[in-house]
Amino acid sequence: MSTQESLDIGRKYASGKECIPYALTTGDIIKKTLEPGFDKDKSAFFMPTTNGPCRFGQYQSVQRMVLDSLGMQNTPLLSPDSNDGYSDKGGPIGSKFRRDAWRGVLVVDILQKLLHQARPYEANKGEADRVYEACLDEAGKVVSHNSSGLFQYVWEIKKRFSALEIEKIKKPIIGVVGEIYLRNHSFSNQGIIRCIESLGGEVRLAPIGEWFLYCTTMYMNNSRMDKKYLDLFKGYMQDRIQRRDESRLYEPFHNTLACCEDATTAEILGNAAPYMKDTFEGEAILSVGKAVDFAKSGQSGVVNILPFSCMPGTIVTALSKKIRGDYNNIPWLNLDYDGVEETNTQTRLEAFMFQAKQYRPHGACFTE
Repeated sequence: MSTQESLDIGRKYASGKECIPYALTTGDIIKKTLEPGFDKDKSAFFMPTTNGPCRFGQYQSVQRMVLDSLGMQNTPLLSPDSNDGYSDKGGPIGSKFRRDAWRGVLVVDILQKLLHQARPYEANKGEADRVYEACLDEAGKVVSHNSSGLFQYVWEIKKRFSALEIEKIKKPIIGVVGEIYLRNHSFSNQGIIRCIESLGGEVRLAPIGEWFLYCTTMYMNNSRMDKKYLDLFKGYMQDRIQRRDESRLYEPFHNTLACCEDATTAEILGNAAPYMKDTFEGEAILSVGKAVDFAKSGQSGVVNILPFSCMPGTIVTALSKKIRGDYNNIPWLNLDYDGVEETNTQTRLEAFMFQAKQYRPHGACFTE
């Protein structure tokens, strides 16, 4: 997890116009190089890239220049591209690495869902976090040995979370969408999920895995339009493998995890279709589609999280009024972050949670 030190270091290598995820990830990279025992000749950094209306596509280029300026010209910065489903054609990242990473992402999504479902109702405060951290650590060890071991380990995860003592009460459920890094990174979003929980809510966080499935879908769509049929076949096979892994890893949780079945990429794009075309690729269409999914499934409100001045996030913010109107004025809160704590954020969040409790006292996905 990044720290204030990460942000302070990163800002020294930024012009001030970049978004907070850039400053934090750059700061994390440099902070790592400053650790005792760091060997630049036996290390590599990993920073994927993409295209479209997002500064994320420039991260790896600028960070490469930063590393070079620090005398680490030979330290690799691995940057697979979302445009080809992160296939890294001709690069050092092979199919095994990508499949291991995909399985790991799915297990993190599962663990986060279980944590957010249990923590607001736990009888023994802090127990859900302890189980989450222990399972996350062990899952990492499984992946480093053989990621196929996760198919068995998820049953252990189910056992541990099922053993938690849960209070049988109901709370309003808040769907959280927005920029992927920011919504999942508690330091940069100032602990928004815990804030919602402290105000009497339960969170449904858009999964990380939706981005990878979306990238594969767009890779297939673009290959079809460009008549690159070999790439289309590769994309089709990748999609089948991803979905098969997803199905197997979620298998233990169908009767215990609320909203276990996430909307498919096709459903998310269909939800967003009245507001934007799927030719406008990137996070914005996913946030819109997932927000509509939350509204349709009976959540009590939606929070959209974005970096300050983020173009995709600003587009979602601009569309939010229209979406609210189409779905019975569901409470909606747009929160942007730039690394500086704002005094009115807590007040806005309290007002939003009051509206959510009035709108729908508890969400439709609560599991007894």
